[in-house]
Amino acid sequence: MPRRFREPIFFDLSIEGKEADYDCRNEGGGGSGGHESYTFIVSPALLDDISKCKLVFKEYKVPFQKPTGFEFVI
Repeated sequence: MPRRFREPIFFDLSIEGKEADYDCRNEGGGGSGGHESYTFIVSPALLDDISKCKLVFKEYKVPFQKPTGFEFVI
């Protein structure tokens, strides 16, 4: 079966919380076989109780960080 080329994408993370302003940096990622993972560095450290925070992931296409419109919130 021929393989289809998929445009590279990545996710950006922002954290909305009342306790602090968080800086989130994507440290890369990768995957295969339908699985992908990403690593983020967050500063300052998250609180033990993150129930008051929203983690917002937004999808972008490279190379120009063009938003795809897909996002999800945890």
